[in-house]
Amino acid sequence: MLRCDELRAGYGPVVALHGISLTVSQGEIVTLIGANGAGKSTTLKAIIGLVVPTGGRIALGPDRIDGLPPEAVARRGVALVPEGRRIFPGLTVQENLEVGTAAWDARRAERAAEMEKVFALFPRLAERRRQLGWSLSGGEQQMLAIGRALMSRPKLLLLDEPSLGLAPIVVEEVFRLIETVNRAGMTILLVEQNAAMALRAAHRGYVIERGRVVTEGPAARLIADPEVVAAYLGA
Repeated sequence: MLRCDELRAGYGPVVALHGISLTVSQGEIVTLIGANGAGKSTTLKAIIGLVVPTGGRIALGPDRIDGLPPEAVARRGVALVPEGRRIFPGLTVQENLEVGTAAWDARRAERAAEMEKVFALFPRLAERRRQLGWSLSGGEQQMLAIGRALMSRPKLLLLDEPSLGLAPIVVEEVFRLIETVNRAGMTILLVEQNAAMALRAAHRGYVIERGRVVTEGPAARLIADPEVVAAYLGA
């Protein structure tokens, strides 16, 4: 589904990615793990078009998407749940979700149908559909951010640090929801500082250091890799 070949990108004179290559197949959860500043979030931003690659290739299915603006990438079926959630605090839950349909020309009936799918996945959002975004808990705001992304009917969901700022018990709930979304058919590329949780949820993983992939493989193998354990799993 997604393929990045020798992806290079940065911020002005600062090079953040030095030839990242990765794949995500239909139905997978693939995670990128690594230290802060390793290039994980920059990889997502390059895929969605928020950072313009300076080299390499990004393809979604047969189509190249590298260099396209974010709105064009979204129309091709990629949605990003950004770090920090970034919901609209002054809008209701329902209004926040409706924002997610901006990537496609949604009629009222189609918006309603997509919203019911989101509410089926996240019943708590249905209960709070008329509440303002600011009044939700951190975990509920993360549900809302994921639901808003799903309203765009993506083929690929990019998740950037979904556990950031959440209590451990809420993190566990959020990861259960991510797995539920995946079981419903969504393909996911996950960036997460909590490497243990990410690898338990994922099918495969890539370890990124200083803008380069240093190891990759099935999540179960990475969890058992002594070097990965020592560097990222707290042993």
